[in-house]
Amino acid sequence: MSFNFRRSFLGATACKSTNLEDVYTGKYDLLVASSSWDRRCAVIAQSNRIESEAGLLLLFEKRDSLGLRDAHDAKLEDHLSSICEGLVTARYDSRDLESTWDFIVDKLDKTFSNHKRPLKIFVDLATIPRYFSLGILAYGIKHGLLEAITFGYSEGRYRNLSGNSVEWFTEGGWDAVAIPCLEGEWEPQNKRLYVVSIGFEGAKTQRLITKAEPDRVAVLYPDPPVQPDYADEVALNNGKLTRDFNIADRDIVRAHAADAVSAWRSLDAASVEKLGLETCIYACCGSKPHSLALALRAMSTGVGAVMYVVPDSHRVSDVQPNGTYWQYTIRDHSVLERNRE
Repeated sequence: MSFNFRRSFLGATACKSTNLEDVYTGKYDLLVASSSWDRRCAVIAQSNRIESEAGLLLLFEKRDSLGLRDAHDAKLEDHLSSICEGLVTARYDSRDLESTWDFIVDKLDKTFSNHKRPLKIFVDLATIPRYFSLGILAYGIKHGLLEAITFGYSEGRYRNLSGNSVEWFTEGGWDAVAIPCLEGEWEPQNKRLYVVSIGFEGAKTQRLITKAEPDRVAVLYPDPPVQPDYADEVALNNGKLTRDFNIADRDIVRAHAADAVSAWRSLDAASVEKLGLETCIYACCGSKPHSLALALRAMSTGVGAVMYVVPDSHRVSDVQPNGTYWQYTIRDHSVLERNRE
């Protein structure tokens, strides 16, 4: 299955497959991956159809008692070293956004300088914090570094659906910071709209948005979900948000939880924002693909900030790949058109 969508200078293609080598495939100038206790991080190590001149592996400090990080670190370092001509690792605390981001930017700039042309980059989306995956997209597009960026994503199988759980993937409270190159503009004369992608951690989402005191809220809802019972969990956990802000049906945008491109198309079709009249803030509280869709919406309209949720700590959770894989390729058509001139 494949799907295309274009708005303004950005175009995107989504492909879905049960064969991981249909997704983790191709030749790239730079490959970016991250280790995790989430077992989806190791999916890329099962493909021999992907290769890159340079590789960047993020190894964050927090470990797990099951030894999953140790096993995944070793597996990824070994495999990426075999498919990337040059692999470098970055070891930081996952909350040290600034230092990690500076390292990534330095790698992007040096890779671009070495090639002296727009790059083809692959990012393994499932386990990289959104601050970095979306930051790479936005920074690369803003500075003309990218011909295309491809994201690989493995759907997950989650255990122990518990009903109104607040400790799914994070521990403690949430703060929100703007993703690099997606900071938006402050327009104090305008009312504020929050467009929020929602997921399992509904109670924390509600607290975060309430604290921000928006004038209006719209949501990107994962419908259909990856698995039928996930929809009930999301609806239950986000009921208070919907009630507290009296969110109208026209402000609920629905898209498959794992399809970033159809979610972007749905956001475009709904156009819940009053562009020019509201300050738009996009809050990434749901799935990684829906976060990508929010970033694409903000970039294609040229307005709005995209916010990354910073937890007190990330919670160890044993997530399994469910056997369905997605590839999203984003192209900057302004770069392609300049190269043809």
